Amino acid sequence: MSWASPSGPPPAADGPPLCLVTVGHSDDRVTAHAVDWEPLEVFSYGPDLVPALPAALTADDLPAPIPRGGVHLELPARTVGVWGGDAPDGTTAQWSGWSVRFWTDDCTEQLRRASGTPLFVPQVDWAYEAMRQSLTARHDDPAPFLHEWYGAYFRAPVWDLSPSQVEAALTAVATAARSG
Repeated sequence: MSWASPSGPPPAADGPPLCLVTVGHSDDRVTAHAVDWEPLEVFSYGPDLVPALPAALTADDLPAPIPRGGVHLELPARTVGVWGGDAPDGTTAQWSGWSVRFWTDDCTEQLRRASGTPLFVPQVDWAYEAMRQSLTARHDDPAPFLHEWYGAYFRAPVWDLSPSQVEAALTAVATAARSG
């Protein structure tokens, strides 16, 4: 798949964001921006994305509903990572001089790089349905993949969940996968 750079700035999300963009600044601040574009569309914007982003979310806006994907930029290190889809062809040219990472559907990398800020909350039903739509084309049975993905997600230290809470969440994911 190939993406062209979008025209115009990315619109702010009015509801649950399609993409959450986090930006690590030189003063160690991390800002979060809710955008109403798919993550790969946001990524294809290139480094000019930062000044075009909508206003940063406030502490009252966080944690946000879980997005379909995310983009994380570290400005001082000139690194960018994206999750929420496979690496498309033709998008890294805009990021010349930057280290580029694709994390497929692994949101934990963004959470880790955002210094443990609770950016979004696990909402099993909404997240499962969004992922199921994209996964059923790639996996005959998405349940094992979802169990692995959510296992890593729910065990992320920012959630501080007990083992029994993690197991309950994973049981809910397995039940939802079987009912899909």
